Amino acid sequence: MRSLPLKYGAIMVRRGFVPVVAIIALAFIAVLSGTTLVSWKTSYLDYYLPQIVKDFFGKTETDTNGAPTNYDTQEPGEEDSEITAEDPTKDWKTYTNTELGFSFKYPTYLGKKQAEADIEVVLLESGDGKSYMNFYKDVAFGGESGLEKSDDGERKIYRTSDDFEVAVTIVDTGKEIIADGSFYLQIPGLTFTYSFDNTSKPDGLDTLSLILSTFKSL
Repeated sequence: MRSLPLKYGAIMVRRGFVPVVAIIALAFIAVLSGTTLVSWKTSYLDYYLPQIVKDFFGKTETDTNGAPTNYDTQEPGEEDSEITAEDPTKDWKTYTNTELGFSFKYPTYLGKKQAEADIEVVLLESGDGKSYMNFYKDVAFGGESGLEKSDDGERKIYRTSDDFEVAVTIVDTGKEIIADGSFYLQIPGLTFTYSFDNTSKPDGLDTLSLILSTFKSL
């Protein structure tokens, strides 16, 4: 068999190559068309499609107000926006008095001491003696509510864990702050005195609010 000239052989090779390219192109178009059809008619691939592709297919979701919503609204590594606040009193000690029927939590720097008189229920004092909280029983004390200014100091109302009011008079002596309170609504006759050095414990009133917020009757 006579061999074809070189130029005719090249033509035949190119003619044989064209059908192969056409077949590959048709296969690619078929796969792309099938994927497009699945994406358009179903929601199987919605999670993996870019938002611009979903918009092209008219698959953008909307909320009740008609505003578009996206599948991937949270960036990688982004924390949940609803973070539960840590309880600042979780490491505190708990004092319970079953005789009078109440309990409360207090900071660890306040140590419990032996009562020195019949009317004293519990004495709590810091190691440096600059902060203390004393509870007394059978003592008539206040009971007014509201916030007001007087010669005796500022009158405030705090709330306990069971949502009872605690009337407190706060006196600022300059260096020391003294707060006298009464649990007249829960346990008549139960009172307390809370004192702290304002220079070493500037957050003393916040601590008092936390202590009272844990107070509950049994």
